Amino acid sequence: MKLKDIENKMYKQMCNNAKEEIKKLLENLDRDLSGNVNKEIYIKEGRKEKRKLSTIFGTVEYEIERYLYIDKDGKMKYKTLLEEKIDLDTKNRDFIKIIDVL
Repeated sequence: MKLKDIENKMYKQMCNNAKEEIKKLLENLDRDLSGNVNKEIYIKEGRKEKRKLSTIFGTVEYEIERYLYIDKDGKMKYKTLLEEKIDLDTKNRDFIKIIDVL
């Protein structure tokens, strides 16, 4: 095995570890937000929303709660508290600096 092969193997493992930590961070933050949600405004839909997020380590897949609410015009809409909290553009779920989340 060459040094380059060892470096590549270590780099892939570090990226996978970082992606797993980001997933845990996002899902734990979502769980914390879920515990403090205003139940008079938001109704938990009862299923998790699967999401993907591009980071410098690669794509992170995670699951978060989705809520139903009535907007000021009386229309039913959906929202995820986590994406609002970390100011993640839901239309363009591209690269974020995870340090900004912390």
